[in-house]
Amino acid sequence: MTDFEETLIKDMNSKLIELNAKVEEMSSVLGKFGLDFITKIGQTNLKIRTLTDKIEGLDKATITIKGLLPQLNKIIENQDNLEMEIDLLKSLVQKCTSSSINETRDASIQRNESITSNKQSIVEKFDALKQKVDQNEDPKTIMEELDSLQKDLFETTGGHRILYDISQFLKKLKVGTIDSALKEEIKEKINFWKNKV
Repeated sequence: MTDFEETLIKDMNSKLIELNAKVEEMSSVLGKFGLDFITKIGQTNLKIRTLTDKIEGLDKATITIKGLLPQLNKIIENQDNLEMEIDLLKSLVQKCTSSSINETRDASIQRNESITSNKQSIVEKFDALKQKVDQNEDPKTIMEELDSLQKDLFETTGGHRILYDISQFLKKLKVGTIDSALKEEIKEKINFWKNKV
């Protein structure tokens, strides 16, 4: 065998080896592509099945909704009737309340006049007490007047924040005689209480 033939055979063998390696590489690429393709087809089939199930569910829901339409129409008609009846009731109530408001307004005006006259009476009693403080140094008389005023104020108002203040001042008067400083304090308190009535 000549050198040329040997070289040719060696070249052919090396080419065959390269070709064989490329064929194996190609077959592995094709195998991988085939597996990926099959996986993608499986995923697509799963998605198609899921979408088909959802479409069937939507179809059933649509049929149910269509079946509810007549009932919804009845509800809407009943709602319209209810709104008309409510409007009628509102107008009747407004007519009734407008007449009762006039009556209660008249009654409240009379009550307000009596409250005003009672408050005026209490203010006058405070003024009279103030004069007695100037004329009298006996704490017992002033205490009796204050106690009487406290009761009147409670009856008139049903409870007032100065009632507690008066009761505290009554405790202070029980201590002893009334000097000029205490007289001035009593007068200041009387002015304060008058303004709060």
